[in-house]
Amino acid sequence: MISHPAPLSTLNEAGTSKVLWGRQNVNSPPGKIGGAKGMLPYTGDVPFVVLGEGASLLDTCKQVSEPVPVSGEIDADLRKWEIRRNRALKVAGAFRRLGMERRAGKIEACGWQYHRAVCRACGKAQNLTRSYHCGDRLCPTCSARRSGRMAGRWDRALKAFQAENRVHAYFFTVTFRDTENLLPFSQYARPRRLLFRHPTWKQYGLVGGVSAFETKLGKGSGSWHSHFHCVIYTRQEIPLIETGEHAGEFQNEVNQELSDVWRDLTDGESFIVKGMRFDGNTKELVKYMSKSPDTLPDAKLAELATWAKGKRFLSTFGACYNNPIMREAMAEGEEPSGLKRCECGCEDFELQLFGWHDRAGRFVLSSVRDIALKDYSPGEKDGVP
Repeated sequence: MISHPAPLSTLNEAGTSKVLWGRQNVNSPPGKIGGAKGMLPYTGDVPFVVLGEGASLLDTCKQVSEPVPVSGEIDADLRKWEIRRNRALKVAGAFRRLGMERRAGKIEACGWQYHRAVCRACGKAQNLTRSYHCGDRLCPTCSARRSGRMAGRWDRALKAFQAENRVHAYFFTVTFRDTENLLPFSQYARPRRLLFRHPTWKQYGLVGGVSAFETKLGKGSGSWHSHFHCVIYTRQEIPLIETGEHAGEFQNEVNQELSDVWRDLTDGESFIVKGMRFDGNTKELVKYMSKSPDTLPDAKLAELATWAKGKRFLSTFGACYNNPIMREAMAEGEEPSGLKRCECGCEDFELQLFGWHDRAGRFVLSSVRDIALKDYSPGEKDGVP
C-alpha cells in the first residue's frame, strides 16, 4: 500500500514518470467551514504528476502545473469536474464581492476533493461521493450533481407513469417576454397553471404532467428570458408533423391554437409555445434553474440569488400531482454511491484521491491505495489509509 507523501514515481513500473512538488496545505478546503466532510488528516506537499510511459494507472492522471491535453474516459470525467470547480470559484468570487462572505465560503469549499476507484482489470472508473458539497442551487458543482442524480429517477418515473396509465407523452415549452427584472414567481406560475386547465386540452384528454422553470439572460439583451419546460400526458394522440425537419412536432394548427391561448393568459405579452413528441430525454427537466451563473454580472447574480430563495421550480400537476411514482422522483436525497463490482466482473480497485490546487486551477493526485471490494466500507474516507 502506497500513500501520500510517498513519491508517486515509485508507482510507475517503467520508472519514467517524474514528480514535481508544489506547496499546498491539504488539511482543510479553501474557505473551510466547521463540520465540512471529507477533510484529510494530514498536511504536506501535493504533487504535480508529469507523465512518462509507465504502466501504472496513475499514468491516466494528467495533472501538471500547465494545462495539457486530456484523453480517454477517465481523464474526460476528471476534466468535467475541474471545469465545474473553476466555474464554482467564479460564482464564489462574485458572492464575495457582493458581501455574501458565508455563502462564498461554502461554495469555495464545495467539491475541493475528487474521489474515484479505478478497476485494476479494465481501467473503468467509478466516482465516489466523499467530499463536502455546499448544496447551493447556484453552485455549478452541486447543480451538476443534482441533475445527474435526478435524471435517472425522472427517466424511470416518466416511463413508469406512461406505461401504467397507457397515455401518450409530449414535451412542451412555453416562454415569457424578456424582462429587465425577474417578476414575482406567481406571475410565471399562474398562467402556466391556467394554460393546462384550459378547455382546448379536452379534445386530447390531458391527464397531467411535470414542469420545470428556467431563466437566463437573453443573448445580447441583458434581460431575463424565462420559460417552462414540461412533459405532458394525454389520452388521445396530438397531431404531429410526419415528415421533414420538423417531424415529430405539433402540427401548425395545434401549435397556433395553443399559442393563442398562451397569448391571452399573458395579456398579449407572450405567444411562443412549442410542442413535440417526448423522446425520453429528461435533461431539460432536471438541468440547472439558470444556465452559467458564473457568467452573470454581479448585480444580476445578486438579483437571482435573492429571488430564488425558498422557491421550488420543479412541480407536477393533474394526475401526476402527489402520484407515488412522481413523489419518489421529486425526492432530493442522495443516491447510494458506494463502490460496486466493475462491469467487467473485477473486484480489485485502486482508490485515488485528488485535492484541488489553487495555483494550478486543477485537481492534483494526493493519495492512492489498492483495495478489494470485500474490504471496502462505504463510511471510510476513500484514498486515506
